[in-house]
Amino acid sequence: MAARRFEWNETGAACVESNPSRKCARCQRRDALDPLGTRRKRVGKFCRHGDGVAIRSAHPRLRLIECAYQRVKPRTQRRGELHRIDNAVILDPRRLEVHAADVPTDDIHAGRAAPLPSSSISRITAGMEIIPVIDLKGGQIVHARMGQRDFYRPIETPLAPTSDPLDVTRGVLSVFPFRSLYVADLDAIERTGNSDAVLARLRDAHPALELWIDSGIAAPEAARRFLDAALGRLVLGSEAQRDAALVASLKDDPRVVLSLDFRGDAFLGAPSLLAQPELWPARVIVMTLARVGSCAGPDIARLREIRARAPNAALYAAGGVRNAGDVAALKREGIAGALVASSLHAGELTRAELEAL
Repeated sequence: MAARRFEWNETGAACVESNPSRKCARCQRRDALDPLGTRRKRVGKFCRHGDGVAIRSAHPRLRLIECAYQRVKPRTQRRGELHRIDNAVILDPRRLEVHAADVPTDDIHAGRAAPLPSSSISRITAGMEIIPVIDLKGGQIVHARMGQRDFYRPIETPLAPTSDPLDVTRGVLSVFPFRSLYVADLDAIERTGNSDAVLARLRDAHPALELWIDSGIAAPEAARRFLDAALGRLVLGSEAQRDAALVASLKDDPRVVLSLDFRGDAFLGAPSLLAQPELWPARVIVMTLARVGSCAGPDIARLREIRARAPNAALYAAGGVRNAGDVAALKREGIAGALVASSLHAGELTRAELEAL
């Protein structure tokens, strides 16, 4: 009787016959069923890879442990499911996050991508910027309605006990920690005085709050004094401009904002200013005075018209914003931000909705 030789197979599971001819035939059948299977000899065929390495199947017990881990490991969560955390993916422990500090300084690809301009980064990370508005007249905050300034009266709001600017500002900031505050100095705009003392009080009380101030400035000297004093962002209202010269001279200053003011279908300001969008600064407010305090909704049609004229400008809607639905509609239009007042005082824009933006 011919002698039969046996050897231990690769998995160590059983003894198998090692007759050379039968073993070769069995390997061919196995390879046909598993064309992608990696074998001991195949690994050695790759240059400088697999020398002395035997590829072995995983032990059955290890496979059982892995299956159990898959059943009990926590699912990937969305940060939006957690309290007051932005909507971003939380990676499970086996995923990889790469930070700037993880990239070697000698990476040949690191210097090839041009950095985004700060304005682009702001628009990407901040989403819709909501800026509350206060209108100053006679040292008080007044309730603006449809641009009819003769009928503005001191505001009555559940957010503040009085119409004092500090009280109202504190009330607005109790709704949400806004980064900016738009201030219309109506006395200065109408050339009946100014609210400089009130603005100084606001700056002292809220030094981290960025003020966007429209005080009807139309002269280069006044604009320069404002900017030199670092009072905040200078808002140049179109209704105060006799021509486009001042706006054109300051269009590259990031502290300057242009407000295009409309009453009905009429543009308030020099026609040359509206006709030359290349003279506008990076931030442009589209102010529809007839919709201020009217609960009529934002002027989407006019915003689209201005967007067509200046596709690269960051546009801010002013007038008519009623609630989070209006803000969502503006966001879909690619609007950078919205100026709001009545919706905050009426409780139509809540903290939760603002956080979601």
